[in-house]
Amino acid sequence: MERQAGLGIVTFPISEAGVLPLSNLVDILLAFRKEAYLITGGAGYIALKGNSQIHTYQIGHSTAKTALLRVLNYLKVQVETSLRFISLRKKVDLWFFFIGGEGLVLPMLVAKLMGEA
Repeated sequence: MERQAGLGIVTFPISEAGVLPLSNLVDILLAFRKEAYLITGGAGYIALKGNSQIHTYQIGHSTAKTALLRVLNYLKVQVETSLRFISLRKKVDLWFFFIGGEGLVLPMLVAKLMGEA
């Protein structure tokens, strides 16, 4: 019997306020699959990294004072997330973009090109 691929969840690095909604989504998705893959940062990563059913990957994000550095930091998050998508392409067959995920245009394009969005 072929192993069922996991579900993926991606968020922009989140604060404490996003942990409960993210945990609820993870609980719902784990009812359908035995494991999930989570790409996030901040409080979301810290709160969920100990769950054995979730493969958690941290994406860092730092704030900056100048507009140029903010843009570069945002692009860094987009590229890191896209690279993680590519590395997980054989383990995940469907990605969910959650809390801040709507702004991750490059990862959405990558997921779409891989047929996983």
